[in-house]
Amino acid sequence: GYYGSIGEVNNSCLGNFSCWSAGYYGSIGQISSSCIGNSSCKDSAEYGGSIATIQDSCLGFQACSYAAYCDDDNKECGSNIREILDSCEGEDACSSAASYGGYIGGIRNACNAYRACLGAANASTISGGINDCCN
Repeated sequence: GYYGSIGEVNNSCLGNFSCWSAGYYGSIGQISSSCIGNSSCKDSAEYGGSIATIQDSCLGFQACSYAAYCDDDNKECGSNIREILDSCEGEDACSSAASYGGYIGGIRNACNAYRACLGAANASTISGGINDCCN
């Protein structure tokens, strides 16, 4: 299969769906001060994708929903995000963020709005916890 890699997304990608599926079956080192708009980081590391850090990014409705998503038929797909910091702000922003086998190392000072953390670790793992979030 195909596999892509992006070292860093910095001060870039403005608008709805701006970083949608950006790390799909690939990897991104860091997303910083980027991806502003509704669904901006939705599905960003889905189906085996990997993102090291999302920081000060992904603002808007459903900004990080399904960010580390694996389909329910493939619970070992490897979708992972090491950490989400000061990001993913907006209604439903982190709903199902790590779902169906996806993995997020930790979420800090992020995902603050109505229903922002609904099903955040649905059948998945957020190992470092959720701190100062979901308010």
